[in-house]
Amino acid sequence: MTDEQFYYKTRKNAIGPFKNQTWKMPLEKKTEITQALEDQFRKLYVHLGMEGSRTYVDSNIKAVIIRPAIKFYLGETVSEEGISDLAD
Repeated sequence: MTDEQFYYKTRKNAIGPFKNQTWKMPLEKKTEITQALEDQFRKLYVHLGMEGSRTYVDSNIKAVIIRPAIKFYLGETVSEEGISDLAD
């Protein structure tokens, strides 16, 4: 088992039983958790001296749009069919 497989399996086993509860969590609680994570990362960036580095990233890094084929998700047995005749 590779390190990546181990981490994936461990995370899945740790989070999996609570997935339903996570999806049903009240919006206020999700917002609270999101804000706590934002604060933690902001604090980390400040301590690392990375504040205001967005302009450097934007000027040097160009985003690459990746559009994987449907076969990547569904396997070789699936064909990409035309669906134009399925309009409502």
